[in-house]
Amino acid sequence: MVRGRSRLDGTRCGPPRVPTEEAILARDRYECQCPGCTSRRGLRAHYIVPLSEGGSDTPENQVTLCAGHRSIIRDGHARVFGRAPDDLTWELGIRPGRPPMRVYRGQKLIRSEID
Repeated sequence: MVRGRSRLDGTRCGPPRVPTEEAILARDRYECQCPGCTSRRGLRAHYIVPLSEGGSDTPENQVTLCAGHRSIIRDGHARVFGRAPDDLTWELGIRPGRPPMRVYRGQKLIRSEID
């Protein structure tokens, strides 16, 4: 199935999304929710706790991410946990045997290993 794409003016083209995913994207203002990212391209609803790991299909377990941040999370370089939209913690720059480079609560930086 081909996913719809966004036009430069923010309107959508292509086939409609699944209603639940569309509701998640609308709730998140059609922007990637990873701290510091304002991408409006390649957006998808991402399960915070995957269904295969016992996560639910509720909106609180889904957050809008761009393709780049979905890839970073999938590759283990970042984590998100909590309940969307207002109770998320982000760990970015995950390195083996070391603390994450940055930790955010929502969009607020709470810890940084970077000067």
